[in-house]
Amino acid sequence: GIPFPVELRVTFLKNKQGKVSGLIWKENGSRSITGKKLPYRQEEVSYKYGEATVTAKLLIPATAAPHPALIDLGQGYFLGPDNGPDQYFYVRQGLAMMTPIRRTIDGSEANYLKSSFEERAREVLAGVELLKQRKDINPRQIGLFGDSQTAWIAPLAATLSPDVGFLILRVPSALSVTENILYEIESMLRRDSFSDTDITKALALRQLIHRTILTNTGWEDLKAEIDKSKNEKWFPYVRAGWFSSLKIPPDQATAKGLRDPLTYDPLPILQTVTVPVLALNGELDESVPTKQSVPILEGAFRKAGNKDFTVMVLPKAGHNFLETDKPYGAEEFVRKTRYVPGYWDTLAAWLRKHVRVKK
Repeated sequence: GIPFPVELRVTFLKNKQGKVSGLIWKENGSRSITGKKLPYRQEEVSYKYGEATVTAKLLIPATAAPHPALIDLGQGYFLGPDNGPDQYFYVRQGLAMMTPIRRTIDGSEANYLKSSFEERAREVLAGVELLKQRKDINPRQIGLFGDSQTAWIAPLAATLSPDVGFLILRVPSALSVTENILYEIESMLRRDSFSDTDITKALALRQLIHRTILTNTGWEDLKAEIDKSKNEKWFPYVRAGWFSSLKIPPDQATAKGLRDPLTYDPLPILQTVTVPVLALNGELDESVPTKQSVPILEGAFRKAGNKDFTVMVLPKAGHNFLETDKPYGAEEFVRKTRYVPGYWDTLAAWLRKHVRVKK
């Protein structure tokens, strides 16, 4: 038997050929929901920027071409196989969805740890150029989906090329990278009930890390402080685990890779973004200071003269937009079962007004 109470039953439906054509989703205490399998075509495509070759998964809807398109920039320094349900949601709305899944340099896997935000933005634009050349893509309706860290990169790309048609930004921050990191560290320490003394020590060490990286000086002093602090309970929150494998002083490429993201201030970029923008933030986000960031974000778009921007804060949403009464965290994450009300509906409604889908 099943050792735990059944909370969900999923029944797969098949067509006459025996292939899955849909499913019935039934949660305890709720009505059954029937869903049809999404028709789409999948390709693997690649493009180059500098020494890097990027391989991407391209999902193409069953609607008539040419399709509007969206490029998923991922979340951080590493590419993965997909981005959960988002890519399929956008295909269901009639958009072609391109998700970079692998990046190589000279045949070896490569991440973005040594890339500046501008280099990453220009690499994204190489992907835009690839889509522009396809007859099944509408070259005037190619958008970028930036999530978390890449919500800094997507607006930058939009200011570097007229080929970016619109932006969808998930949990964007209008603060500088260094300010946002300090906010995130402090909020997580407070969530986990660290004392003010511990929080002060942790933030002081992180600020020393920033100064050392930005000036490329004082590496031995930083090493001494890290060695002194590495057994403290708050130390893992400072995000200095990478330091143990770092040769000091770092070589030029490593120093540049550490420094470039920390120099980024999104505000001057946001103040020049004029393409349509949908920016969604979470009320309970521990990684982005929503109350502080949202007014700055709105003011920046107004200063840009942007006539078509929407900035929304969704109640009870953390960094991932899953419904909770608490901000996100490793223990809280496993208890989440659904996205906050309004998340998918807001995206769908905005897309209906901003992209043209042929039936």
